[in-house]
Amino acid sequence: MKSRVILGDIAEQRIMNKEQDRSDQGKFMQIYDEPLAKVPKGARFPISIDAILAKMPDKSAFIRDAVIAKLKSEGWLEK
Repeated sequence: MKSRVILGDIAEQRIMNKEQDRSDQGKFMQIYDEPLAKVPKGARFPISIDAILAKMPDKSAFIRDAVIAKLKSEGWLEK
């Protein structure tokens, strides 16, 4: 009986996920006219840098912008 409860919870969660607001899904595609990669890239930072990033309201956007700026400055992307 317990497995039925767990499976019911999983099914309910999947239904709830389908109903979530997804209006922000394309918000990071403003710079380029192409979709985002399916697999995110990750990095570990020194504790002091991680503490600064943790305080930011949108650290993903900051890191994304920093990577794009570095790629442009090194000639990997057009400016």
